[in-house]
Amino acid sequence: MRYINPKSKRGLVNKFAEFILSELNKNKNHKTKIEVSLFDAFFVINGKTESQNLVDMSDVQKRFYDINKELFEHVGIKNINTIDIIKYNTSPDIPSEQHFDFYDSNRPVFNRNVIDLVKNIKQDYLSINYTDKVEVETFNEITSEFTTYSSGVITSEFPYGYSLNTNRAYLYYSEYITNQLFKVCLCDKISFKYSTNFNEESNDIMIDIESDSIFSDKDLKSLVLDVFDFNLNNFIVTKLSKLDYNTSIDSQLEKSDWLVMDKIKDLNLF
Repeated sequence: MRYINPKSKRGLVNKFAEFILSELNKNKNHKTKIEVSLFDAFFVINGKTESQNLVDMSDVQKRFYDINKELFEHVGIKNINTIDIIKYNTSPDIPSEQHFDFYDSNRPVFNRNVIDLVKNIKQDYLSINYTDKVEVETFNEITSEFTTYSSGVITSEFPYGYSLNTNRAYLYYSEYITNQLFKVCLCDKISFKYSTNFNEESNDIMIDIESDSIFSDKDLKSLVLDVFDFNLNNFIVTKLSKLDYNTSIDSQLEKSDWLVMDKIKDLNLF
């Protein structure tokens, strides 16, 4: 997952997606997926929600603009204009399988090199990602193997704009698991693939784990299935109840409530 610069246009569209999500799910955790795209100074709001209650988008956009006026000015947008094409009373399309990469860092969704760069970077940028190297996304056409150039439309991205009962909760649950697994598996990276379908023979959730650990992936997978119950509803209630969509972009590197070591004593590898 890449780090989004909160003080950039990419930060702005993701904040807007989260703001709209919070309005749609204010009274109930509807299954919702919102995508906000920025065309110059024009926002297109797309998505689906199981909510049947239409929000007043003119009111929502005004309040969002007032709260984030300083950011709008910083990125050079003087007015907020929107097209709302949200589909209500409709279940969003969510993949049954998802793949996440985690790293042995203070916030496992981010590689530690990304975290270090965020703290020290001086140039203006949109995001910082890590593939096999650190990559800085910028609007400036700088020729560098560490820089990617972005032009045209900017769109919000997972997990921002996605309600917890989409794959967002699985991302945080996987991070909760791997944050503890790193303490025993002696590795730098864990790739976590899961399916929302169940293994009919064992009644286990279908997952795959790949890592650079000295222990086999098979053993790590078995350990995870033995220790963690994958009860997402309970996890949402006990670990994610304080998640604030409207501060998620600004608090990407802060200690998260779900990064607790409550199963570490049960993680034994021999």
